[in-house]
Amino acid sequence: MPSFYEYLNYQVEDFVVDHAFQQWVHRPDNTSNKFWEQFLNTSPHKREQVEEASEIVRNIHYRSHSLSKAHQDRILQKVYHRTEKPAKRNLIALRPMARKYLAVAASMSRIIAAYVQRLYVAGPALRLIR
Repeated sequence: MPSFYEYLNYQVEDFVVDHAFQQWVHRPDNTSNKFWEQFLNTSPHKREQVEEASEIVRNIHYRSHSLSKAHQDRILQKVYHRTEKPAKRNLIALRPMARKYLAVAASMSRIIAAYVQRLYVAGPALRLIR
């Protein structure tokens, strides 16, 4: 649960997606009631947002889905089948990424070479200036 002070920065959307807030709306208990009452008493400017968010949470209905035992078994078999095979690296898919890294490496080596050359060429001139 976020701290008391974090809730001060919450907007309606933040309350709606907050798990502790959802628990309080759907299954309030003494501890959560005490927390939210204290929060609303010390932060009355948040009351409207809390009420709107709790209304939204109450009106969200989830359909429950159940899979047949046969469907569950098929899914598990697919998972087992896919995880038992050794993973093959797709070298064709890696090549475009490797090209990018090689291009960056080539660019960096050019920059370093130019810097070293400049130091080498300008080195004697710098010694004369000092």
